[in-house]
Amino acid sequence: MLGRIFRLVSYFVVLQGIVYRSIREPIDSLYNRISKTQEELIAIMSETTEIKDPYTAGHQKRVAILADEIARKMRLSQDDRNVLSLASRLHDIGKLCSYLQIYSTNPESLMRLNGR
Repeated sequence: MLGRIFRLVSYFVVLQGIVYRSIREPIDSLYNRISKTQEELIAIMSETTEIKDPYTAGHQKRVAILADEIARKMRLSQDDRNVLSLASRLHDIGKLCSYLQIYSTNPESLMRLNGR
């Protein structure tokens, strides 16, 4: 009787391992694809911001490098450093909206803003 219980438990453990592996691989693959897509979108948004303001070109990348150096000295985890890097590259994203507002404003309004 006890042998049957152990055999049943061992079958359950093997089945659980098979199910776990069959689910885990597609989830890992999906997570990796989403992470790559997220990084590509952030790179596109960062580059778009720099195109709109060429005066500060490279600024976001330099901020990301500096933030990573500080995070490394603070001994933050790699996950935290990755999040900080993504945030650093997006910290000027508001420029996109402000440029759109300025460009969509009529010339008279801009002249009034400049005191003319």
